[in-house]
Amino acid sequence: MQNMDRFKRFVPGYTALGVVLVIYLICVMIYTLVTGSADHALRWFVLLHTVTIAIAIILCGIIMIYIQSARRHETDEHTKIANLQLIEKALQQLLHTMVQHPVLTVEEERKTVQSLIELVKYSDPITPDSLEKNDRQILLDIELMNSELANQYEAGELVNSERFASQLSQLKFRLKERNQQILTSKS
Repeated sequence: MQNMDRFKRFVPGYTALGVVLVIYLICVMIYTLVTGSADHALRWFVLLHTVTIAIAIILCGIIMIYIQSARRHETDEHTKIANLQLIEKALQQLLHTMVQHPVLTVEEERKTVQSLIELVKYSDPITPDSLEKNDRQILLDIELMNSELANQYEAGELVNSERFASQLSQLKFRLKERNQQILTSKS
């Protein structure tokens, strides 16, 4: 009950499961009443009861498949949201690394990284499966940029501003392209 959205998603499946079982029990009670008054109908009672239980089992199986599918879908959504959050955290770490050494980086590059953070923050986290590999690659590229930058800072070297600006520009293009592909796939 603490996660109301998740609870609301699974209510239809479990409610349907309960409805099928209640209908089955009502049918069995009705069959029992009818059979009690007619002893010669035992063979029909068994047949009717067998058909009813088979239908109930099939319906319960279909509903359980629906519930499992909904759970898998929810897990996929959480994974995709977590991937986007990891990209945002990696960008924040990159910005933090740049802020630690303000002399060695250009203010424009810090603003670009801040705009990338905003771009990721307001991106749609639910991506098609075809873009998951792209998201992982973007995350790896950001982490690589951060480690290269940190290594250069530790060595006291000047940052190659042109190369770094080019990497940021390429990253911004890829993030915009990602968002465009999501919009295209959802329309």
